[in-house]
Amino acid sequence: MMDKNSNLLIKIIVFLGVLFVLIITITTINYINKFNNKISKDIAYEYIDAVESMMIRQIMYGQNFNGTYKILENGNMDSYEISIRNDSKPTGGFLTITNNKVIEGCLDINNNKVEIKNYKVDSVKKGKCE
Repeated sequence: MMDKNSNLLIKIIVFLGVLFVLIITITTINYINKFNNKISKDIAYEYIDAVESMMIRQIMYGQNFNGTYKILENGNMDSYEISIRNDSKPTGGFLTITNNKVIEGCLDINNNKVEIKNYKVDSVKKGKCE
């Protein structure tokens, strides 16, 4: 039969093991969330570049862009098809464009709400754009 000191030592070791696993799990989840936010931010910048490239092509045909444009579930902006290198496009949101330049908006990317203010990505938060 084990004495009380051995039993206590085993309980301490088990407790420290569980604590270690918990810390590793929380750290891993935080790392994954930061990585997901960075990916969403990169996709937003790539999407804005693709929108501005599309606008340049349309401007050559006399089209001007001013106003708020809805981002559709397929990643297109209203009736304009947006081409992007990879297939990671927003699945909703809106962009406000003034003088053919994206100035603000909100994009739904990877279950994140990516907010654009003053021509750049301002924040990435869990959720969807309203």
